[in-house]
Amino acid sequence: MPKANYISLVIYDTLGKPFSFIHLTSKNCDSNGNFSIEIGKDLKSPNTLLYSIIFRIYQPVYKNFNYPQIICNNVILPINKKIEIYKNTIEIQNNIKNVLSKKLNLNIEPKKKFFIPLNAQKIGLFINPDAIYMVGSPSTENKVLSINGILPPNLDKNICFIGFMACNLKTTETNSSINWNKLSNVYTIYVAYTKEEAIKFGYNPNSDELLLWNKDNKNPIIVYREIQLKHTNLFDIKTTDWKEAKKVMDIYYPNIIHY
Repeated sequence: MPKANYISLVIYDTLGKPFSFIHLTSKNCDSNGNFSIEIGKDLKSPNTLLYSIIFRIYQPVYKNFNYPQIICNNVILPINKKIEIYKNTIEIQNNIKNVLSKKLNLNIEPKKKFFIPLNAQKIGLFINPDAIYMVGSPSTENKVLSINGILPPNLDKNICFIGFMACNLKTTETNSSINWNKLSNVYTIYVAYTKEEAIKFGYNPNSDELLLWNKDNKNPIIVYREIQLKHTNLFDIKTTDWKEAKKVMDIYYPNIIHY
């Protein structure tokens, strides 16, 4: 098993909804670091003709690793080459974007602090059941914002990943992103369309991070993603009031300043 912050195996039903999942740790491995998961025994599968299995791995720095061997009816299934996987992803991504944007149907007002959309966990395709999302938006005047925050102390233990993404609400496309490995414990991130616009509102290239929306992005949003092994009360929030998220996260809530 490769060294990583987070590894999971999730089974999805015919509609792409999580059915069962397992976190893979050293406890699942033998003395040589190998693991074996039997679908239907170690991990329940749905009683449908078709279902999908997704193997997720989050590494601090990408490193090559051996893909898990898949055996079905005593036959080892072939694994596509990386270039084929990339090509297939490019071919289907536009269709997936259109499906997601229609199903999510989020209507986010301008100048919003980070809040948890009510349907962020319920609607989607192959969502990670360990991930929680918060969404914010810029003002209509300057469309520049900054995010000030503190990284929580339990990274690598319960929180496996924290990331920020400058996205397009309509297409769900990510224009730029950054994760906690590149952030200082106390961080400031500016989000704008250009570096020059960010500098006008205080961006310091020597101390701050910068995310940029694409110039043709007419529906800019900023997305916060956190992956947890043991789910906190963030997963229980049933309101879009940003104050509820702040109450749970306390001093670790990423605060948006609009300009």
